[in-house]
Amino acid sequence: MAVSKRLRFEILRRDNHTCRYCGATAPDVKLTVDHVTPTALGGSDSPENLIAACEPCNSGKSSLPADAAIVADVAQDALRWAAALKQAAAELEAQEVPRLAYRKAFQQAWETWTYESGGQRLSTPLDENWRTSIERFRVAGLPVSVWPDIVETAMTNPTVKLPNVFKYVCGIAWRMIDGLQERAKAIVSAEDKLASDGDERDPIAEAAVDVWVNEWPGIISNDQGRTFSASVARCREDGGEEPHRLLRGAQFAAWFHLTDVTEALAAFDRDEVLEAWSTSWLIKAGECPPADLVDRVKAQCDELLNEGVYVVRVLRAAVYAGAHRSSNLYFGLGEAELAITKKPAFFTRMCEIWAEAFFSTAMRWPSRDEVGAFQDWVLRAGREYEFAVQDLFTAASWAGAYQDSDITTCLPYYGSTLEAAGRLPLGVSGS
Repeated sequence: MAVSKRLRFEILRRDNHTCRYCGATAPDVKLTVDHVTPTALGGSDSPENLIAACEPCNSGKSSLPADAAIVADVAQDALRWAAALKQAAAELEAQEVPRLAYRKAFQQAWETWTYESGGQRLSTPLDENWRTSIERFRVAGLPVSVWPDIVETAMTNPTVKLPNVFKYVCGIAWRMIDGLQERAKAIVSAEDKLASDGDERDPIAEAAVDVWVNEWPGIISNDQGRTFSASVARCREDGGEEPHRLLRGAQFAAWFHLTDVTEALAAFDRDEVLEAWSTSWLIKAGECPPADLVDRVKAQCDELLNEGVYVVRVLRAAVYAGAHRSSNLYFGLGEAELAITKKPAFFTRMCEIWAEAFFSTAMRWPSRDEVGAFQDWVLRAGREYEFAVQDLFTAASWAGAYQDSDITTCLPYYGSTLEAAGRLPLGVSGS
């Protein structure tokens, strides 16, 4: 399975957009996703076997030698791959035993019957693809014990010509399989009538399980399969997820080795929000967001989603925040939702206005210390002075254009604040 765009982004984000071989970072170099253990040597597309690498290191790995830890991982993966190959070969050999025994039982029944030609006893010829047909009967569940009777019925029928004997045998076998299947249906129907739940099949749940099985990179144990199927059943019973989201969650669960579709959906929603925020930030700033801000957005995202806020609303707030180089999710959220993250919308918007005005004149974004100083002045103005909110917005724009963190230096420029300035305590100046 090719590495998907979503998995590629997750690997780059996990490695902090840094080449694991030489330490180069984006956007100074173009990063790709590299297999630690090459696929030609059995490497998988699982996250554990993928790392961020710049193009020079990835195209031959000649720039610098791999980190010692990576070399150790490769050696360990090679040992695990060799052991896995040995186990797979043993399993394949074990599967061949019943297949060969079934085929041999048919041959013995067939070769028991001969005919005379030119003074010799000859066996009836078999079709060149007879082994494939016999294997299909075995897989379909036809018991090996029925072959002597089937072959005898075909051989002793005088109306069947010699070249058609095997076809006649196959016809008898398929009719027996049809009979077995009808009997099995009757048994299942009887059991369903006696069952207490009596629920019908859920095609959406079955589709989700099929997607998970087909996307899972590797062998799935019985316990894993049962756990995931149970999680899908619970999700369907709750009725809280639309079918397309359930299928998307099943796919995401397989990519990241999860066996609970609800957990996978929560992780998918969070990663979708983070990807939208990071992409908006990158488009606006031309560089990746700092790691500490990524963690801050992740925490807010978890708070909102865990409280049941619809993911589309969180996604919209994340896109807006990234486009304004902000780590605060507030845009489009209601008062109850803002109370979850404790991010006042007016305060956050004021900081964004100041930062954008700062950039328009300084041609650089304010540093973290400058942003902190501005926020302190805003909080002080809100505590000590009585200013209208709209005046604070306008003053923030002016202060940013002047590259000044002290918002109070710009407040007296507006007539609506003259009365408030007159009420300042003696000895305190707003300019």
